[in-house]
Amino acid sequence: MVKNVMRQFKAPLSKHDWAQKWCVDVHNVTANRNNNWETPMAISTGETPDISKFRFHFWEPIWYYVPSKTPEDSLKKARWLGFAHGVGDAMTYYIEPEKEPGEHHRKKHNILMRSVIRTRRENIDLETEYVNDDPKYADFLLTQKELEQNLEDNLAQGETEAIPTNSLPTISEETDEQAPGIQGNIQPDELEQIYDQFEVEDLDENYEFERIVDHTFKNGELILKAKYNSPDDHETILNIPFGILKKDVPLEIAKYIRDHVVEEKRYGVLNSWAKKTLQTHARCVRRLYVAYNINKAWHINTSKRGKANQKSRNARNTSKGSREKFGIKIPRNIKEALLFDPENKNTLWAEAIAKEMSNLERLECVNYQDPSTIFKKSHGWHNVPFHMIFDVK
Repeated sequence: MVKNVMRQFKAPLSKHDWAQKWCVDVHNVTANRNNNWETPMAISTGETPDISKFRFHFWEPIWYYVPSKTPEDSLKKARWLGFAHGVGDAMTYYIEPEKEPGEHHRKKHNILMRSVIRTRRENIDLETEYVNDDPKYADFLLTQKELEQNLEDNLAQGETEAIPTNSLPTISEETDEQAPGIQGNIQPDELEQIYDQFEVEDLDENYEFERIVDHTFKNGELILKAKYNSPDDHETILNIPFGILKKDVPLEIAKYIRDHVVEEKRYGVLNSWAKKTLQTHARCVRRLYVAYNINKAWHINTSKRGKANQKSRNARNTSKGSREKFGIKIPRNIKEALLFDPENKNTLWAEAIAKEMSNLERLECVNYQDPSTIFKKSHGWHNVPFHMIFDVK
C-alpha cells in the first residue's frame, strides 16, 4: 500500500516515513475480514471511529492561513503530511510549507501543525481537475456544490427556511479541454499491465518481487518483464515500464541494466542512471561500515596505504635512501650512477648503461630524432616514459 501511495501521489522518497504513518491511520479506520468486518480502532476503543477528519490525502497540495495585512499574502502553499495526534482537535494536521519564488533551493522549512487549511485542488473528481497555485483565486468559502449539500441536509432535518437556488454563487462552465495526465503518454495495453500490478499488490501483499526476466523497448521506452512470487508458489509475470518499477526495486533494475541493456550511446540515460544508482548504493554501504565499525582494522590499513600513495614516485624513491648489495651502492637513477663511478674509481656503471643502450640500438628499439621535431598523436606517436633500473647480479 505504501508503494502505491508514493507512486499515486508522486511524493518524494524522503517522505516515505510520513506515507507509512498515513497508511497506518487508514488501516485503523478500515474494516477487515480478519477482524470480522470491524475496524481496528473500534475493537481497541469500543467506539465507531469518526472519519470526517480524512479531508485530505497524503502529499495533497493545500493552502494554509498566515495572518497578514493583505488577503493575498495570508495564503501560503504547503503539502499535507498527516494527522497531528495529541495536538489540538482532530482537524489539526502536519503540513510542510513549499518554497516561495526566489528562495534558495537548499533552504529547508520546518514541519508545521495547522488546522486552518484548504485544498488547492479544483474541480475534484472531474476530468478538468487541476491544482490552483494562484492565491488570488483561492478562498476559504464553500463552493456551490458544498452549499447545495448543506441546504439539502438542513431541509432533511426539518428546517423550514430555505435558501433560493439562484442566490447561490455560480462557477464557470466546464470546458472540453482535459488536463494533461499520465494516460496521454501510456498506451491502453500498458495501462492494463499497470492495473494488473496494482491489483496483485492490493489483493495479496505477500507477493514478492523475485527478478527481471526480460526486457524490450516500446516507443522508445524500456519495458521490463518482472517476476513475482507468492507464498503458495504461484508465479506472476508482468510487463512494467521502467519509470514505474525503478521506484520499487531500483538496485535490482540498475544491476540488470548494467549487465543486459545495451544502448546506442555509451553514456545513455539508462546506463547513466544505473551507474549513479550503484555508486550511491556503494557509498551508503561504506558509510554504514564506518558508522558501525565494521571491518575497522581493514579500514585503518587502507587509509594508511591511501595516504602513502598520495606521494609521487620520485618522492617515494627519495625517501627510501640508497640501497646496498654485496657492499656496492646501487644507484636509483642515471645521475647517481655516473656520480658513483668516481667514488668507486671505475667506470662500471657507465659501461653498463652504454651496453644496455647499444643492445636497444642493435635491436632497433629506439630512433633518435632532432629535439625540435614535433610528434603528433594523429600520426600514431605515443609518449612512453623511460627510466633505467640498476641492480647487482
